[in-house]
Amino acid sequence: MKSMTTKVLFISLLFSAKIFLAAEMEVPQSLSIMAAIYENKTLEEIKSLVENKANVDEKREQDGYSALMYATQKDRLDLVKFLLENNAKVNATDQEGHSAFCFAKNSEIEAALKESGAVPHLVNDDSELYITSRLLSFLTTRCINNSQ
Repeated sequence: MKSMTTKVLFISLLFSAKIFLAAEMEVPQSLSIMAAIYENKTLEEIKSLVENKANVDEKREQDGYSALMYATQKDRLDLVKFLLENNAKVNATDQEGHSAFCFAKNSEIEAALKESGAVPHLVNDDSELYITSRLLSFLTTRCINNSQ
């Protein structure tokens, strides 16, 4: 009887220790910068991800968008600058050949991208379409700024 009680006690102790250790181990948070940008996380929260080794060149599988492209598309100058400072690939392209520069909506982001060596990519070498889209974007921005 004594040995059976000792065995049960010993197994209970091991089981309790295992539960305690599992509770103490932190489950790593998702290190997805893309998810953080999508959820409109602050720059500080994204800095924390990068400090914990999140990949600044992370790409979505379904379309090849990079974190830099997504930050550019969401018009987050703070994130664009931060990602560039952390060596994000400025000329990486998605599955359709678009770079982050193609998603720039304002001149400040365009300037930050150009400063880091961005080269406007002409998707399918259709320079006329690209120039027209950039001109339309520029005119739209000017009209909105002038009407305010």
